[in-house]
Amino acid sequence: MAPQGTHRLYDLVLRLSKTGFIIAHSIDMEHVKKSDIYHGICRHPHSKHFRRLELRVYPAENFAFALLHFTGSDIFERSLRLHAKNKGYLLNDRGIFPQTEIERVPSKSLLHIEDYCDESKIFEFLGLPYKSPSERDGYDHDTHKKLYGHTKLKLETLHDI
Repeated sequence: MAPQGTHRLYDLVLRLSKTGFIIAHSIDMEHVKKSDIYHGICRHPHSKHFRRLELRVYPAENFAFALLHFTGSDIFERSLRLHAKNKGYLLNDRGIFPQTEIERVPSKSLLHIEDYCDESKIFEFLGLPYKSPSERDGYDHDTHKKLYGHTKLKLETLHDI
């Protein structure tokens, strides 16, 4: 069964392709009909630059996790995921799960957010002070140190993230 909302993703990709915004698909369009993720190449009509495009469809209950995942710097995102990992959790754009579920597709997030836009609940769950999207650059502006006590991130494999 296709993920919820995939027909909207497929329709959006078709419309953006017809306007000339999407100029190339990285995956077969038949796959897009059954998927909640799209990858392609786009270019704004007033720009000479080409850009990699990623579109994703999320259920409402994943929105706060997706919003947190896609706002802020890579340093911030990696620090946050490493902090969650050190507490025994896997944090991603779909939820927060026990670390033991990394090897398989997690079913239900440990944290259910009633107000789907309330990212502060994720910070609270992890025991961290809330950072607004504009503060998510990976640094504490008061102390000029990297957030959450990590002075250097060492990422050897994707499993370490």
